[in-house]
Amino acid sequence: MSSQDILSGSGLTIEALLDLVNSLSSSLQAIYGTDINLLSNSPDGQMVNIYSQGGIDLRELISSTYNSFNPDRATGVILDERCAINGVIRQGGTYTIIPVDIVATQVVTLSGLDTDYNNPQGVGYTISDNAGNLFILINTTTLSIGTQTLDFRAQNIGAVTVSTNTVNSQVTPVLGVSSVNNSLSALSVGIDQETDQDLRQRRSISTNNSATGYIESIKGNIASVSGVTEEEVYENKTNDTDINGIPGHAVWAIVEGGYDLDIADAMYNTVGSGGTYGSTTINIVTNEGQSIPISFSRPVPVILYIKFNLKKIVPSLIPNITGIENYITDNLNFGIGQYADQATLTALATTAVQTLSPGALVLDLQISLDGSTWTDYIEAPTLASQFITGNSYINITEE
Repeated sequence: MSSQDILSGSGLTIEALLDLVNSLSSSLQAIYGTDINLLSNSPDGQMVNIYSQGGIDLRELISSTYNSFNPDRATGVILDERCAINGVIRQGGTYTIIPVDIVATQVVTLSGLDTDYNNPQGVGYTISDNAGNLFILINTTTLSIGTQTLDFRAQNIGAVTVSTNTVNSQVTPVLGVSSVNNSLSALSVGIDQETDQDLRQRRSISTNNSATGYIESIKGNIASVSGVTEEEVYENKTNDTDINGIPGHAVWAIVEGGYDLDIADAMYNTVGSGGTYGSTTINIVTNEGQSIPISFSRPVPVILYIKFNLKKIVPSLIPNITGIENYITDNLNFGIGQYADQATLTALATTAVQTLSPGALVLDLQISLDGSTWTDYIEAPTLASQFITGNSYINITEE
């Protein structure tokens, strides 16, 4: 290393390639004379370039090692190790989750992923869409005669998108199941593994958790759980149960995505043995062997009815009604506890029409919870509610 390569309190400074070439050339000229031939096509000139490139390769390795100690510059596996110091783990890809209508002609038990969590490809009742994407039942369920809607997970991790009314084939036929169909939009669409840039940003946020409020800290811990796509946390500081049903001095977390145990563990790290509330309860066993119940909830899907008039500006237009319905169903994306409003849905419907049937306008859009009473604004029934829709709940009238 030369005197220009410096590691000090100001950081790391390394010599540039041109400086190395000039330094080596000067050294050779001092030994053999200034008339030595150091042109790039000469043997000595080529030797200078080879040694200089080797020196640069070594310096780049040193620079990469130095930068790897900084989470804002580290990449790949090294970044994973640096973030782990802050308790932040890179989020792997998540799975698409869809609700599927199962029609049973007799009492039948369908096995789910819960029969073997250790198998990454999943074991259980499997169905597929018309593109060949496989979906596996999440929880083992015994069906009675009739139609019941169950949640299925895509077999492959990552961004598996699926349109409504396309998942209708049984890969593992079961006697007593006559048909399957995904009439509703996906509960969540999978995402690919977290990028280095996103991981750096999340680590930066997580380091502020201890300096933020109690609720923000809980949200930060839940957000760091692999697979979690959305979370809302509420606290009742009073002694009595509040209007949302949260007991006194308890915390209610509503979480989309992620495994139950991972979420409960993340909550316990902040809440400890404090009060928690929700429809799902997981017992966390402490190092002392004590069992601490941690409760939280999953989003509750609420079907949203939508109707509007389609005004044809081009008289000869034959609008793609089914395509418009599919687009709205697949792109409806209300958050947990978020209200539904006319403006947002009109914009979504307009985009669908402009994309699939240009030459028409969306007029007089309204929404409903029952298909009878229509309005332009609906509050989420509960803090855990999440609006979804399906083609059969969208009514488009051509004008």
